[in-house]
Amino acid sequence: MVRSFSLTMSAIILSSCATGTANIKSSDYLQNNEGIALTTCKTPNSLNREILLYPKEYEHGFLKFSLPPIVLCTQEGKLAAIKLEAGEYYASSSFKTADKVGWNNVYKFTIEPNKINYIGDLRIAVRGTNIVTGLLAGFDQPQIHISALDNRQETVQKLKAERPDIVDQYEIVFDIAKR
Repeated sequence: MVRSFSLTMSAIILSSCATGTANIKSSDYLQNNEGIALTTCKTPNSLNREILLYPKEYEHGFLKFSLPPIVLCTQEGKLAAIKLEAGEYYASSSFKTADKVGWNNVYKFTIEPNKINYIGDLRIAVRGTNIVTGLLAGFDQPQIHISALDNRQETVQKLKAERPDIVDQYEIVFDIAKR
């Protein structure tokens, strides 16, 4: 009984992860209130990292299984063109909401409907905290730092090479994510 519940929960969580991370496909079309978030994400660390794109009204909890869309960050830099509902968003590396204490080092951006919204190229770096903090907490807590750079020409060229039909179909707007 417990095992089947665990398997079911794992399947739900994994399926919500898979649907939240997919880049837009060439055959996808935007609905009236949707836009595309465009970024390239890099990390200097050897392990891939993820940045979550939270809608301003996002709520999470134990009984809510939907995850916000995820941007995969790699050392080489991964292009992300993700279909989102129009509105305000936050880019963060952890499960926090804007009304919680500790909501810092997040970048805010807006998705305009029926447009490709270049939000800047996201960078995420992970560093360990000082040893005293780690020892007091019982483990070494990493510091995660996110930044947004303006490399629009390079990123738009990548998108044109990978998905020229999307670039031809939608206007590109440039509004770099800000703190």
